[in-house]
Amino acid sequence: MKDGKCSKGYPKPFAEITTSGSNEYPIYRRCDNGQTLRKERVNYEFTNRDVVPYNPYLTELFNCHINVEIATSIRSVKYLYKYIYKGHDRTTVSIQSEGNETVDEVKDYLDAQYVSDSEACWRILQFDMHEYAPSVERLPIHIEGGQNIPYDPTTETAAVGSLPG
Repeated sequence: MKDGKCSKGYPKPFAEITTSGSNEYPIYRRCDNGQTLRKERVNYEFTNRDVVPYNPYLTELFNCHINVEIATSIRSVKYLYKYIYKGHDRTTVSIQSEGNETVDEVKDYLDAQYVSDSEACWRILQFDMHEYAPSVERLPIHIEGGQNIPYDPTTETAAVGSLPG
């Protein structure tokens, strides 16, 4: 509530059909069918004008209240994608010790790490966090007498001992 009014514009006007609104959000169908619900505790009579858009399927699937509205303007799309493409939030941390105090740089790094909401979503959905280009493959270097020998624990020890090297 701001200045005694709902900041989200409730109660919404009645509308016979869903139409595209001028403020990027549609004006959803809200029939004036005369049904009301009176709440004495708040001394208010609710109508279809007070119902938040919802999706019954998602409400049932997640067993919770989920408000659903569609944003149809290019401004809302730009707003969403601005945060996806801006990159990770970063900070620079300087680690210094006072006196003979030991510094655990790994712990200090992990304590200072910040994961934004878009980065967390990408990690949860297991998307690649960065690109590997050009691809690099580590090649083994041959050192005389230092060959890699595969070891099979089911092989007899006498056979393993007879390998060269």
